[in-house]
Amino acid sequence: MINNFSLSEQACSQSFQYIQSSFFRSEIRFYDDLFREIIDFEGLSLVPKPSPSQKEP
Repeated sequence: MINNFSLSEQACSQSFQYIQSSFFRSEIRFYDDLFREIIDFEGLSLVPKPSPSQKEP
């Protein structure tokens, strides 16, 4: 006999973990973009991105 409560509890915890991890990832992405913007604003770009004046032929 299958215990329905434990199955639904497991599914609930799995979906909660998924929501938590996806939220955490988007938060990380947000702070990463924010950090990059701050670095660009300071003029100390840590991430080498091609700027209009430094385009390679």
